[in-house]
Amino acid sequence: MPVTAFDISDTARQKAMTLAKSQNALIDYKVSSVLDFYSERQFDVVAFIYAHFPSDIRKQASEKILSLVRPGGKVIFEAFSKEQLSLESGGAKDEKMLFSLEEMEEEFKFLEFYLLRKEKINLNEGQYHKGKASVIRMVGTKK
Repeated sequence: MPVTAFDISDTARQKAMTLAKSQNALIDYKVSSVLDFYSERQFDVVAFIYAHFPSDIRKQASEKILSLVRPGGKVIFEAFSKEQLSLESGGAKDEKMLFSLEEMEEEFKFLEFYLLRKEKINLNEGQYHKGKASVIRMVGTKK
């Protein structure tokens, strides 16, 4: 069964499909906004990596993502923390699109956390995401 993925960016889809082909992997990849994405299934694992939503839809986006996870399923998350604003390694420039540990605990209160921490890391993800960064990493199970 293929991995299901979505992103609002067609460029991201093209990159993912190229990588999947090189690894003999299958991806059912949709170009969609988080609020428009639809699946009849719930998933065992949902990962969202560097998904920064505008403040007016952020709560809805988190709820939508959680609705895609079956009870007992896992959520994996990594995104820039609010401390990223003072760093030059990329990310949103709007503090409301960045995360704090307290916001994570509130937005994902339906998860049992196995990991929830802020870390300083070194990014090397291309021209616009290079250098010291501050991220929130989270792994949890849906209650």
